Amino acid sequence: MPDAPSVEERSLASAGRSDRAIYKMVAEALHSRDVGGERLIDVGCGHGAAWHYLEGRFSEYIGVDVVRYDDFPPNGSS
Repeated sequence: MPDAPSVEERSLASAGRSDRAIYKMVAEALHSRDVGGERLIDVGCGHGAAWHYLEGRFSEYIGVDVVRYDDFPPNGSS
């Protein structure tokens, strides 16, 4: 039985990105529930692409991931 891939290997396999449909779904779910505020903490943020869809709802974006991606949003914190 082969060894399971490490967390880093699984993260890199996704290239740190999700499909746009997922980002849109999350943005619509938060909008429909009037969720927003001071700070968004995105666990498993990858490149931080979700921030593009959510930045109007929160004043600060903090991304947490096991892999650091160079193109993380400049106005976010990681």
